[in-house]
Amino acid sequence: MATKTPKTLAAIDKQEAARLVVQNTVNQTLITQLRAIEAAKTKARDAATAATQESDNAQSAREAAYAACAQLAHDGSWSTDQIEAGITAAIAAVYGNEDKKSTTLNTLASELRQCMDVAVRFHVPAIIATAATAWEAETDAIKAAKTDGKKQPATPLRAKHKRRQFMIMAHIRAARGETDAEGKVTVAPVIHATAADVVADAVTNAIPRVDTAAAKLGSVTKTIAALAKEYGKPDLFAPVMTALRAITAAAMVAEGTPATVSHQASAITPVPPAPAPAPAPAPAPAAAEPVDAVAELDDVLALATQAAIAAVKAALGK
Repeated sequence: MATKTPKTLAAIDKQEAARLVVQNTVNQTLITQLRAIEAAKTKARDAATAATQESDNAQSAREAAYAACAQLAHDGSWSTDQIEAGITAAIAAVYGNEDKKSTTLNTLASELRQCMDVAVRFHVPAIIATAATAWEAETDAIKAAKTDGKKQPATPLRAKHKRRQFMIMAHIRAARGETDAEGKVTVAPVIHATAADVVADAVTNAIPRVDTAAAKLGSVTKTIAALAKEYGKPDLFAPVMTALRAITAAAMVAEGTPATVSHQASAITPVPPAPAPAPAPAPAPAAAEPVDAVAELDDVLALATQAAIAAVKAALGK
């Protein structure tokens, strides 16, 4: 039987060199592709960060515009009619012939009205600043936990309001209070004077929403029904389905465990009366030309319109 001739050292070295060349090609190809993936991910993260920053900037501009409109309305003693005319003119100037039934535009107009309402406009700048401070503190806590690899902290403001703008408008409405059809106060107006009070309000009043409960209940019911269908065992799941159908969203909310209070609010401040605007200048001497009431009204409307236009543009980043 013939024996195999052992490979020479040179042949082995040649094979190893060829193998290394191929392996190097494999390595470099994979390295290049992984770097491409990471570069794309980094680009996406940077874009997301930039988008978040732009969104934050737009929100800050919106808050500043709302605060300015409220302050100007108070200082100028703008009437409801003047405010309404200004909002209408501003929306027409910014959006032209855009759909007047637009939910976005209707919401914007409604928020401007609320901010410039005579009952709260003096307090609106402070309300916005306090609520924004509380939201930013919660945001900072989330970022810190993520950076340190810790569990995300409780987020009562996001849990209750979902969005910063929703929270701010909720506190402006709270400062107005609520009345019934006869004008009787049903909910007393209050102002949460500190960021801690804003958080405490979110914690102590974290009432589950009926629509949220209904959505969750519906999701569970659909999941169980899908399992029964997938495995062909409707009888097996019948008791569970019967029990689920007996549960109502209203009952879930009514019987829910009250939220744990982890913040103590300082005394909630009843809304104080707004100080009167600065007195109007003294009447002109008799020898002076008579004041043109129409021109004066036009000036007030123009100022209201300019403020509303600025708020509309700021709110939508234009």
